[in-house]
Amino acid sequence: MQSGQTDQTALPDPKIIALMLARCACNNHTICDDELRPIGVGLFPTGALINHSCTPNAMQSFKQQQIIFTALQPTAPGAEISISYIELAATHAERRQQLLEQYYFDINSNLQGCRPGVKPLLKCTAGHVCAEAYSSAPDHMGPADHALTGAHMTSGSALDGHMMAFTKSAPILADQGSFPCSSNHDGHNDGAKDGSYDVSGGRSLQAASDAASASASLSSGGVPQASLSSGGVPQASSAQQPMQDLVHFQCWGAGFAGIDQQQLLALARHMAHVLSQHKACLQSLSSQDPDTAKSLALSALQLADHMPAPVKALGGHHIWRMRIQEALMRACVDLGNDWPMVLSVGKKLITVYEMVYPKVSTAMCATELPWCVDTKCELQDHTPTEQLQSSPCPALH
Repeated sequence: MQSGQTDQTALPDPKIIALMLARCACNNHTICDDELRPIGVGLFPTGALINHSCTPNAMQSFKQQQIIFTALQPTAPGAEISISYIELAATHAERRQQLLEQYYFDINSNLQGCRPGVKPLLKCTAGHVCAEAYSSAPDHMGPADHALTGAHMTSGSALDGHMMAFTKSAPILADQGSFPCSSNHDGHNDGAKDGSYDVSGGRSLQAASDAASASASLSSGGVPQASLSSGGVPQASSAQQPMQDLVHFQCWGAGFAGIDQQQLLALARHMAHVLSQHKACLQSLSSQDPDTAKSLALSALQLADHMPAPVKALGGHHIWRMRIQEALMRACVDLGNDWPMVLSVGKKLITVYEMVYPKVSTAMCATELPWCVDTKCELQDHTPTEQLQSSPCPALH
């Protein structure tokens, strides 16, 4: 072989690299600081054994290079330990979508009587906005979802109308006359026009590796140039392709009976504006500009309080109102000059937090699971991983 040439036979198969990256993406943990802000990604062998639950009996936290699992309630010997892989302050549909995209399993597969493929009564698209109106909820509703999606209507009660908006970043297409993707909440592929997959009942890791290898761009040396997102599959670099936020708006309930296409699009565009203000607020917080962040959060709340007909305002416990209030509180804390606002917003958030987060038994406060501490990808104690998989968990007292 001449000098300067690369021995192509010595390079690993790109599919093997993609499979390895997919395994890492599906088994790593997002490391957070004391305020639960993501600061990195870590691989912890013991932590990777623990399954997800939307009603977990344990939680994870981080201390320097350690991940620590803490029991939230008394756990009987032999009972499965579970954590939440994602933020629980979300609707069932949002959690389902995130778990589908990042971990390739469907939480609806274990639900009894879940209605697949609910069709909208009215659907319209314009630019980056897709709007749908339903007679009833298009996806399974969790215990808190009625409050998290409730809207105050111009007539009737708050329980008469529900609405939700989802965002997804996608390349800007030359043809802007059609909405280039959908959220695919019903679990059906419809030809995978948006690059998503039918994962009803769960997906194998091989499918994740196929997606990773398909999206990885090869350099001249044949090595995939993929970036690894936090908790997701390897994503190809999109630095050369402009991106936009697509907004998928859904509404349902008696309060939306008789809504026309013009009203539906007006609501969707207004909600897209709310989400855009919230995103800009978070960007200002990341740029350490709390003054601008506070202004943007207050502007977003004004928009949430003045919605187009037939909606009057987002409900008091709506998930997007909560997220805006969280950003507002963080901006005020960073400013350090408006503590009455911090207290006022904090009181409103407590009610929502009590609905979405699991109850913690006072008897279990600060009780660490004795075998669940990982450091630098190594177990602290001497219990082999094989024994942890086959033996029951120790009793917690």
